[in-house]
Amino acid sequence: MAIDLGKRAAGMAFSPDGQVVFYSGQLSFSSEDQLIKKIKKQAKGFIRIRRKSFKKAKEAVIKARTRAYQGRRKRKRDLRQLWIIRINSALNKHDLKYSRFIKLLKDNKIELDRKVLAQLALEQPKVFDQIVKKVKS
Repeated sequence: MAIDLGKRAAGMAFSPDGQVVFYSGQLSFSSEDQLIKKIKKQAKGFIRIRRKSFKKAKEAVIKARTRAYQGRRKRKRDLRQLWIIRINSALNKHDLKYSRFIKLLKDNKIELDRKVLAQLALEQPKVFDQIVKKVKS
């Protein structure tokens, strides 16, 4: 069966009247075309030349990935700082400093991380007070 495509395509043989005689498998894009398509898709939300030009889109995507990686690391630092601030403010009424409290926790072999301690200090202050009393004694 002959299919009229209107113009010649790679991987096909044509009869003199321009119809397809032989088709050897599926057409595939080169790896470069696939890369361009992938980068352009990732640069979809960017504006102006950062979306239109492949070179600028590639640079923008690389920078975006780098900043996303840095942002994930920074979020971890920020959360740890927040937990420490919450624990320290809860310890103020017990006349105890944060660094001293952490040392006492380690000496008494109480293995609660900062995230859990901050949640207890914020949501269940009575439980946190009991932990502080146990550590102090």
